[in-house]
Amino acid sequence: MGRSMNWVKNHQFCSTVEEHNDIVILEVPYTASNEQWEEIQEIINVLHDNGYVEGQTKRIDQLQIELVGFKIPWSQQRMNSG
Repeated sequence: MGRSMNWVKNHQFCSTVEEHNDIVILEVPYTASNEQWEEIQEIINVLHDNGYVEGQTKRIDQLQIELVGFKIPWSQQRMNSG
């Protein structure tokens, strides 16, 4: 069974921007295990399934990678698919 957006938003590596719930920030420790990387890939798949695209990737000191995913507004999706 596939994971849901609730699972993503409650995941230890994820946070959302309160003022703008359509931005999900994924913070990945460099020390993540192989199992955690598999979960991270699953998170990214769920985000893609829900219309998110990857934004910028930032490095925070030497410990974490931060991926920012932006959700495309529904109206824009309709225009692009036409």
